[in-house]
Amino acid sequence: SKTHLTVCKEERQQLPATAAGGLKLVARQGKIVCDNTLDTRLLQVNYDQKPTIRHILFPEIKK
Repeated sequence: SKTHLTVCKEERQQLPATAAGGLKLVARQGKIVCDNTLDTRLLQVNYDQKPTIRHILFPEIKK
């Protein structure tokens, strides 16, 4: 199927100056959001890797 896509840069909704970088895509009047900023990715890695980090730091504690 053919899909038409229009991409627009929204000047009034930029990432904050404190953001380290990345991209935030918004579609369907904000109903669909893809937050691919560095801050969000680091939070996700922290959440995903917490059990591994805990095991490395405290190997004597077992579940």
